[in-house]
Amino acid sequence: MFKRLCVFVSVCVVLSQMVHAQNTWFVDDDTCPSAGDGSNINPFCLIQDAINIASDTDEIIVAIGTYNESIDFLGKAITVRSTDPSDRATVLATIIDGTGTNAFHVVQCVNGEGPQTVLSGFTIIGGNAGGVAIPDGSGGGMYNFNSSPTVSYCTFYGNVAIF
Repeated sequence: MFKRLCVFVSVCVVLSQMVHAQNTWFVDDDTCPSAGDGSNINPFCLIQDAINIASDTDEIIVAIGTYNESIDFLGKAITVRSTDPSDRATVLATIIDGTGTNAFHVVQCVNGEGPQTVLSGFTIIGGNAGGVAIPDGSGGGMYNFNSSPTVSYCTFYGNVAIF
């Protein structure tokens, strides 16, 4: 009987470790228009593609470049970061640009994201949540609703929010 219990406990520990495995996904605008698979060798072209496939505790590393898109964290406790968030030059050269995307918010957290949802090391530009056509008029660069993500080493400029 003791041997059976030990086997069961071992299997539970292994399964528990598998559930909490963390993946690292990569994004590089130099690969566009190819979709990529998110690996270091074949990165995604868009940040949102990586977010869509990511699971809680995953990390998304974004190469220097300009990403013409808006992103939504989809309620996931993930980290989306530049290659070196603490380096000012990297932050200024890793841009999420919402200009021309028809999105009101460049970054949004609207699904109860908490402090384990992290955005780090980006320049956020081109958000436009202003004017008559946008009902909420909030958060051109980043919009948080019932969410409290962690934002570090980010620069926001050239965004509009008029209520």
